[in-house]
Amino acid sequence: MRKTLRYFLHSGAFQVSLAVFINLICLSAYSAEVNSGSAPIHDAKPRGQMVYDAHCATCHNGGVARAPAQQMLSFLPPEVIYKTLTEGLMRTQAAALADEDKKLIAEFLT
Repeated sequence: MRKTLRYFLHSGAFQVSLAVFINLICLSAYSAEVNSGSAPIHDAKPRGQMVYDAHCATCHNGGVARAPAQQMLSFLPPEVIYKTLTEGLMRTQAAALADEDKKLIAEFLT
């Protein structure tokens, strides 16, 4: 047990998971308004789910061990998810997405 725990704590997967977790916590402290001044997105789920399924689900639905699961992301406010997609760890993966699609993903996940 002790050897397994020591291996897990020194593994790259644990360190990446910890970095992602810390990044998400820090971003929540500095979250900005996703829809700055615009009306809320009411029908975000259907379109947001389509964008998520096309661009995010491969990793976040179990494809990559270090990627937080979709269920974990649902606990975050949409502002944090949006900021992660625009300025955080996922900005490279989300670079090809339109700003509106990033907002739709954030709304869909929460």
